[in-house]
Amino acid sequence: MSDLLLVAAPQPVTLGGRLGLLAPAGRQLLRALPLSLLALGVAIVGNFALPRLAPGDPIDFLIPAEQASLVSPEQREQLARQLRPRRLAVGAVHPLHRPPRRG
Repeated sequence: MSDLLLVAAPQPVTLGGRLGLLAPAGRQLLRALPLSLLALGVAIVGNFALPRLAPGDPIDFLIPAEQASLVSPEQREQLARQLRPRRLAVGAVHPLHRPPRRG
């Protein structure tokens, strides 16, 4: 019996914790997530705020400078009315999947 060689039983392969084999990639994703959310938030706020902070009337950008003297104030007001979104209910504007009605 003393000549028997004792061999340890092989240990089962584990996947390395909660994240398994993706542990390094999972840690990287968890580290990058807050910065990604911050960048997304800044992009959304900037996309909303910049057009509203731009100087001037948006109608001035739609009418070429060489034709600005040919457009009457009534025509400017009509163009502004056409570009304003229609109100469907209190505080609600037209749905995003349908363009606003003209006229």
